[in-house]
Amino acid sequence: MHLLLSAGLDGKAKVWQTVNKRDCMRTYIGHSKGIRDCWFSEGGRKFVTAAYDKAIKLWDTETG
Repeated sequence: MHLLLSAGLDGKAKVWQTVNKRDCMRTYIGHSKGIRDCWFSEGGRKFVTAAYDKAIKLWDTETG
């Protein structure tokens, strides 16, 4: 499965399926201000977000 990670100024990160349906699979909410950057770990099991609320969060892709 191919996944895409996106983040927005609304403070939400989203994981998208990029094959066939191209649906949002999950939305992650946890920042009080916009997210400025995001990175998947190798293998995609975790990802990191850095936001304008001066917080860096490590997320589990499957459980949030």
